[in-house]
Amino acid sequence: MTVYCETWASEIAKKFGSQDIQIGNQEFDQEYMVKGTDEIFIRQILTTTVQEKLLKLRTYHPMISLEMNELVVKVPKILKNEEAIDLLVDSAVVLIDRLKAL
Repeated sequence: MTVYCETWASEIAKKFGSQDIQIGNQEFDQEYMVKGTDEIFIRQILTTTVQEKLLKLRTYHPMISLEMNELVVKVPKILKNEEAIDLLVDSAVVLIDRLKAL
């Protein structure tokens, strides 16, 4: 599974047939590209709570990947304020809790 912010490049890719998984939350689906092979599992991970956390994090352009039991949550820049760092850590914790529940 890979989740990342929509960009102009991803919009162009969609026009050429690139598909992403639609979660069903219009705001989330407009902000994020979701890729993966197990759509049902991905939908189970991206609960409303997880979506809300990721939407709060969107200004930092996060990229989340889950592959071979390794979860990576990263942003493309160094976060300098405590609020942004807390939001990143909190988002990762919510994802980990959700994975443990599954």
